[in-house]
Amino acid sequence: MRQAANYNVHATESLPQSLALHFISPSGEDMDISGMTLRGAVVQDGVIMLDCAVTGVSTALVTWPRLAAGCGAYDIFLTDASGKEYPLLKGAVHVMSRVTPPDGTNEAAAVAGALDVSIPETEDGSVTIVENPSIVVEELVRQAEAARDEAEQLVETLEEQVESGELVNEAVANKLPAALKDAGVELEAVMPPTPGPSSEATRSLGETRFWRGICPTAAA
Repeated sequence: MRQAANYNVHATESLPQSLALHFISPSGEDMDISGMTLRGAVVQDGVIMLDCAVTGVSTALVTWPRLAAGCGAYDIFLTDASGKEYPLLKGAVHVMSRVTPPDGTNEAAAVAGALDVSIPETEDGSVTIVENPSIVVEELVRQAEAARDEAEQLVETLEEQVESGELVNEAVANKLPAALKDAGVELEAVMPPTPGPSSEATRSLGETRFWRGICPTAAA
């Protein structure tokens, strides 16, 4: 059975952090992990699943949530394209306490570590790891490019909504009434007209009133 590599994680209380992984072959070349998935969990008072995502052809990102101060343990498993699951990483989690209280608004995870991960070619080998700080830079570049692409997509969406009038309609329907209310302008509800007599009945009634006006005796 393939053996996981040992790697101890050092984190900070209530601060989400990430571990960047770069997969390489035993010969040192980039390893294609397309079709593979990662799953992991950390245990303190209870078991908390880790956020594991494949971010590129040979890269992945494992994110630790906000953890309480103290010690725990974790492990991560890799499932290959054929559906076989293998242990990948394991170790202790040391979470240092903090004096400054968290503000609770920062959900972005800081990249706290980066590893080159070498998968053995045989199922009875051991996973080997080497810390590689350059991966941190590559991950930060990837995140910046992803944020740029998201911003560009948002701009394109807004432009399309402006051209189609969708954005204006939404503003009128949702934001204009609130803005008028804030300005002290009261909006009155408009009641739909009540159904009246048919056009033919209205025409006959008008003709009767007309004849009564010009010829009272005849109308009587």
